[in-house]
Amino acid sequence: MMMRMECAVDSCRSEAKCKSMCMKCYTRVRRHGDPTVVRQRAHDRLLEMIADPGEDCIIWENDHPLGYGSIYDPVAKKARGAHVLALESVGPHPAGLDALHGPCHNPSCVNPRHLSWGTHRENMADRVRDGSTDRGSNHYSTELDEATVMEMKRLLNEGHGRQAVADRFGTTYGAVAHIDNGTTWAWLEVC
Repeated sequence: MMMRMECAVDSCRSEAKCKSMCMKCYTRVRRHGDPTVVRQRAHDRLLEMIADPGEDCIIWENDHPLGYGSIYDPVAKKARGAHVLALESVGPHPAGLDALHGPCHNPSCVNPRHLSWGTHRENMADRVRDGSTDRGSNHYSTELDEATVMEMKRLLNEGHGRQAVADRFGTTYGAVAHIDNGTTWAWLEVC
């Protein structure tokens, strides 16, 4: 009968699996160099950061291309905006409202004093004002820019055919049709 070996870490009584340690302690040694390090949950770290917010921005480090931070919410089982969770920490989330960035207009800011609840329409207007929207040439998949689309719209208004415009700019008939119908680039007006 084989004897059960315990983890070599003093505070741990789990079964040893690798290098005389349990898998949890071994993973902590590999990641942090210390088997007793316990990573602080992101949500707890956020609550610590905003406990005494003050007046300055509180920046949540992130890797979102538009600057928004996110935190995995184990209750919702999905990533959620750090600014939303920060605002929910000071009061309930009213149904149908979005978290808006206030005076600083900084998408990385999680200071509850800089955030408020507002309608989706207000949130979208803020995104356009702050330049944090991914429309137009900011969109990851666009092959056109604003100046090109303006010229395409001008030619279409002058009566040029969709296929002729598509050929001139090296794009597809469908892309030009969407521009012409206002399905895409509708916010961009020709003077």
